[in-house]
Parts: sequence; structure tokens; C-alpha cells
Amino acid sequence: MNESFQLLYTVKEFEQIADIVSSIMIRKAEKWSKMDFNFSTEGKNEIVKYHTKTQKQLSRALEVFVNVNLEKAKAMKEKYRQYRNMEIELEKQHFERLKNEIVETISSSKTHIELITMLRAINGHATNIARILLKWSIKE
Repeated sequence: MNESFQLLYTVKEFEQIADIVSSIMIRKAEKWSKMDFNFSTEGKNEIVKYHTKTQKQLSRALEVFVNVNLEKAKAMKEKYRQYRNMEIELEKQHFERLKNEIVETISSSKTHIELITMLRAINGHATNIARILLKWSIKE
């Protein structure tokens, strides 16, 4: 029974990730591509860095699921805490650039925050796969 629930839960989490990418990010990317703005160098680097971390967390989630890897699941929870703190720091840096009236930051601010928020949600769903595996392993 636990394996069935784990499978359904994991599929639900991956489906929510897919919804964020296919429904929200793609629609917004089409809109953003028509807008005339650039990210500041710092802002672009932050988004690329956080995106890379999100991709790694997704890869870990897949490995945790396929291999039922409890050690990797524990590591994912720790990474999520680090990434959550990183996301908070990235927002602080973004708001500091806004305060300093950096033109690119002002024009791309909404998009910057939306991207970071979507990546945070993807990170959360990926990490939930590890959390549920760890929760079941304790019960068994």
C-alpha cells in the first residue's frame, strides 16, 4: 500500500512541476520575449545560478524515486534549506539593486521575481518527493 501511495504522490509532484513549466513558464516566456528589457548582469547571473540549483534538485528527486535512495533524500532536504536561504539572499540582492535604481533591474524586476518564485516552487515539489520517501521509511 505504501508503495502505491508513494508512486501516486511522486507522480502528483512531478505533474505539478510539469504544470509550472508547461503552463506558467512557457506562457510567461512568450510574453517576456516580446518585452523590451534586459536583466542586469548580476540579476541574470542570479537567475542562471538558481536555475542550475533547481535542475540539480530535480535530478536528485528522480534518482531518489528510481533508486529509493534514503541518503540522497536526506541530502535533498538539506540542499532545499540551502536553496531556500539562497533564494532569500537573491531577493535581498535584487531589492538592493532596485534601491540603487539600476535601470535594467527596474525594468526586469517583475520578471526576475516571477522566475525566482517559480524556480522555488519547482524546488519545493522536487524536495517533497524526498520528504515523503523519508516519512514512509520511518513508518516502516
